[in-house]
Amino acid sequence: ADDDWVWFYLVGGGGAAIALNTLGNAGAGGGAACIVSVLGADIPATLTLTVGSGGTRTGAAFWDRDGEDTKIEYATGEFLIARGGKGGAVGTSGNGGGEEVAGQAFTSTSTFNTALSGLQGGQGGGTSSSGRPPGSSIFGAGGGSGNGWSGGASTSKYAGNGSTSGNNANAPGGGGSPWNGTQPDGAKGSIRIYY
Repeated sequence: ADDDWVWFYLVGGGGAAIALNTLGNAGAGGGAACIVSVLGADIPATLTLTVGSGGTRTGAAFWDRDGEDTKIEYATGEFLIARGGKGGAVGTSGNGGGEEVAGQAFTSTSTFNTALSGLQGGQGGGTSSSGRPPGSSIFGAGGGSGNGWSGGASTSKYAGNGSTSGNNANAPGGGGSPWNGTQPDGAKGSIRIYY
């Protein structure tokens, strides 16, 4: 109905892990989240929805590590966006994890009443040598753990958990975790609509 509130909850794709000695062995960041509420009367008749894919490995030493953004666009060019998680960062000692990124809400008019936005995904963890655990998140996805990290997986209450020990990350948006040469991709994002 026109006077009903509709909630859009977007999660970006998770980043891919690195498991090459020359580049480090870092976990990847989880996808960020964007949550907004909209009155039914203000929702356009046509929306274009794009669910971000997880980051992937594209070559022996070259990566398209970052997860893709999840977004909603309309004919007027307005859109909402949840940023994809950052891939495992380059680090000679494997101590760099994927970055923690935030979702964003953009509009060119005041159509949307932003209830919650800019919610971060979990940061990727460094290796056991760096001692940095993977980051957890509530609405955004969890980050992947670094190679050799034994402190448990990062979590998310409403999105996907990050992976550990070379396992696949959980959708939506979980970050990948390397393990002994295994280089898992990040999990795809999601769009959920509640009314």
